Amino acid sequence: MITKCTDNDNSQYFFIFVEKFKSKKMRKLGLRSTTSKKNEREIKDFLDDEKSEKYRQVNILPDLETDMPSRAWRRMSETQTFKTVAPLNIHSPVQPDCLRFVCLSDTHSMLHADNMSNFYVPPGDILLHAGDFTNEGRPLEIERFNEVLGKLPHKKKIVIAGNHELSFDESLFTEANCFGESIGTVKHYLKTKGFKSVREILTNAIYLQDAMVTVCGINIYGSPWQPRFGCWAFNVIRGKEILQNWNYIPDNVDILITHGPPVGYGLTTDGETLFINASSCTKGYKLCNPPIIFDVPLPHGLSKYSSLESVEVVSYSKKESSSKPVIGISQKTKITNY
Repeated sequence: MITKCTDNDNSQYFFIFVEKFKSKKMRKLGLRSTTSKKNEREIKDFLDDEKSEKYRQVNILPDLETDMPSRAWRRMSETQTFKTVAPLNIHSPVQPDCLRFVCLSDTHSMLHADNMSNFYVPPGDILLHAGDFTNEGRPLEIERFNEVLGKLPHKKKIVIAGNHELSFDESLFTEANCFGESIGTVKHYLKTKGFKSVREILTNAIYLQDAMVTVCGINIYGSPWQPRFGCWAFNVIRGKEILQNWNYIPDNVDILITHGPPVGYGLTTDGETLFINASSCTKGYKLCNPPIIFDVPLPHGLSKYSSLESVEVVSYSKKESSSKPVIGISQKTKITNY
């Protein structure tokens, strides 16, 4: 998917897609309904071919101006629908027939379990954190964030890594002092805690990396990858290389959590998909943007109080580092007590 982005690191990250498509075939084609005449022709040609099964292997192609995202957006914005959406009041009551999602991102080690009064996190059913919960991914930072998660009342907490979670990126973990601590120090810490990786420190959350969790029939997919900027974690070159990660995303996703774009805190829509930038911190690393909430109606006859007790996580990445069991979760495993 292509959305508004910028050329710098400060504001292009931290978002959540909430996908609601009018046509499953449009979703498999990898297109959203816009005012683009080219898209309309491609959708029509595809829908006319009812007997074709080729859509199962259709992948999105890189934009010709993928290395110039701001320029690409200026061109696309001439035809793409782009509207601002007013957020729900974070003090609105949680409804029994809806799942209440609470969205956070980029808290940068500023949440403290012993003082939760500095930042109001509203109640809800599922907490989504779109990465950068630490500054450098140090074990103590992760441990403190995990303590915060344990204090929050939400039945499920779903987390992805961001570019600041350096220790979560196994390609960086082999480099000495890559995040301010020696590898020996980190390994000693993990050994004393009985962990095999820093990801296992998140005992109070479901960590997603190229994986999907199903909660009350709602499919939530998480991916930490972003366009390369400096030497941060999960950085990938724009174009074909990063597209390989997006092509892991299955076509039945309802909520997509990633760490890059759209730009700017708040909610927008193209008429088909709701885009949420839930960055809690400003560009100046001030924790002042309130969490963003949204509700998803439950299927008829389904009780969220019983359905939230057990969820399923499935890994979609073919990369060894992403398909390893995380926090005791292996592929197609039922998880309880989160």
